[in-house]
Formats: sequence, structure tokens, C-alpha cells
Amino acid sequence: MQVDKTVAQIQQIRDAYPDLTVEVEDWQLTRGQFNDVLLVDGALVFRFPRSARAATILQAETALLQTLQDRLPLPIPDPIYVGVDRQSDQLTFMGYRLIPGRPLKLAELAAIHDVSSRQRFAVQLANFLRALHSVAADELGVSLPVNDGRDAWEQTYDRLQTEVFGSMRPDARHAVARDFEAFLADSSHFAYHPVLRHGDFGGSNILYDATAQEVTGVIDFGSTGLGDPAVDLAALSWYGEPFLAQCFTAYPELAAPAVQERARFYRRAHALQQALWALETGDEAEFADGIAGYV
Repeated sequence: MQVDKTVAQIQQIRDAYPDLTVEVEDWQLTRGQFNDVLLVDGALVFRFPRSARAATILQAETALLQTLQDRLPLPIPDPIYVGVDRQSDQLTFMGYRLIPGRPLKLAELAAIHDVSSRQRFAVQLANFLRALHSVAADELGVSLPVNDGRDAWEQTYDRLQTEVFGSMRPDARHAVARDFEAFLADSSHFAYHPVLRHGDFGGSNILYDATAQEVTGVIDFGSTGLGDPAVDLAALSWYGEPFLAQCFTAYPELAAPAVQERARFYRRAHALQQALWALETGDEAEFADGIAGYV
């Protein structure tokens, strides 16, 4: 069934780009949270949204990526292939040349003991975030969502109470309730200046070259929008405090106590947000993983 679907997707690419040589026999499939991701001929990445909502998100991401080209110090996807349904005008796929490298996950970084290499990674990532956070939204010509405000977190808290709390043990529910209510009650948590933040700056979306010991690119801008820079700091914090300290040397503004306080809350809320996303997509395994520490 999936093979037939993939063959059909490859045919969509061929129909849209008849001069592009795409071999049906040479593909790898990864099932992302909202998209099917095809690596074709070992060189091209195509993302096919699995729902109308995913198509809308991918279309916005594509437009943003096109405007961000040459503005950032690390390679990002360049969507040179775009498929659109002629009847609905809805995006059907987006494609770009593969950015080389493998994900810089926590275990990968932990295995690197060379101090200069770790420092190089930290500076590269900090400089990338500094540049991204400095992009003026009014220069992009793209309508961007505003994220991370009080209303958004109140909605998240309401959904957790109605959709997730029933699966949690009582003491965990009480602890989460106290955490969210304390965060929402402090107006200073929403007094930041919104920036263009990545929104999912984790190890799966940061690529590196193990031989050269350097970051080679950043991918997956589906969650990018205007919001709190502390969201990206929260994701970066999974690499550990010593690594963060190295990042702060290149981007000291992230070390501000208020930014770090918000980042700690975002990190605590991450697993529960995962559970909510899993409910949207019907992914039982992801939901179980998200609430594992609360049952």
C-alpha cells in the first residue's frame, strides 16, 4: 500500500517537473509528524503533506524558506520544487536538494569530547539563532503567525485539562496545574519582544558533519513564526548546561535570567505538548511517550 502511494507521489513530481530525472527504484521514506518525507535518488528531499492542515503549514513554510535564503549563516532547505493542485490551489509537495549531514542528537554531541569541536558547534548554533532572531518580519513579505502569547498558553492549559489530565496520576496533574497557573499569572513572562524563532530547534533538525566536526545545516521550519526567543533556548537546553554556557559566549542575550526562566518552563511543558500533538495526529505511541513521566 505504502509503495503504491510512494510511486504515485513520485509520479506527481514527474508530472510537475518532466525534465527532472527521478528513479522509482531509488527512494527512502520517512513518516514525519505531518508529512511523508521522500529522499529520492539520494539527493533530493520531497515532503508530501498528509492532510489539508499540513498542506497549509507546509505552504507557509515554503514561502518563508524562499524569503530566508542567503539571510542566515547556515544552510537551510531551498524549496526549488513545488507542486500545487490546479483545482484546489493547495500545495501537494515541496522539494529541495539534500543538505548533507546527520542529526546532532544529544548522544552524538555527548560522544564528542574535543573541547574545540564542541565550542565550534555552540558558536555556529548561537550565531544561527542570533541571525534568525534578528530578521525583521516586515522585510520578509510573508504573513507569519504570532506564537507563545498568554492566549496560546491558556489554550494549551485548557486542552491539557480536558484531553490529557484524565490519563495522568493525581499528583502529576496537581504539579502541572501549579506550574501552568504560576506561569500564566506572571505578566512579565509575556513582556518579551517577539522575534522570528525556529520553534523546533532540536537535535533532529540540526545537521552536522562528523568528519569535519561542524554544523552543516538546519531543517524543518514548519513551526517557525514570531514569538519568544526562549522557545529556541529551551530546545537548545537539551544539550546540557555546559554547552549552553558556550552558546552564551556568542549570543549573550539568551543568558538573561528572564529568558532562561521562560525557557525552563517551555522545556517542562514540552512532553505534554507532544502528547497534544499526538492526539491531533492519532499517534498512540507518541502520546504514550509524551505522558510517560506523568502516569
